[in-house]
Amino acid sequence: MQKKEPMPLVDQDSLTSVEDLNSKLSTIENAEKNKYLVSQKVINEIIFQKMPDIKISQIFYENNVLNGKKINIRGLAPSRERLLLFRRALEDDITFKKVDLPISNFVKGSNIEFYLSIIPS
Repeated sequence: MQKKEPMPLVDQDSLTSVEDLNSKLSTIENAEKNKYLVSQKVINEIIFQKMPDIKISQIFYENNVLNGKKINIRGLAPSRERLLLFRRALEDDITFKKVDLPISNFVKGSNIEFYLSIIPS
């Protein structure tokens, strides 16, 4: 029969290392939670401002350390007028700091495949 040896007590250095690691992991987990909430709020606001005849095909959300947060949208608008109304609705929304709709989007008169960038507030 083997004799059981007592478990060594955790030394202070190990305990400090574990607490430090737990703190860092918690910070990362919280950052990911906050990132999702912000992007979900912004995307919901874009969908809310969109008219029924504007079709969104892609939404990209970036959080760049140098340039900050940015949303890029691709979609289809039936006319220049409807695309312009969509841009104005986004510009009037306090959720967004800047809306950039390049002039190249207005080359076609109808069935416009558009691209725009938004910087959230």
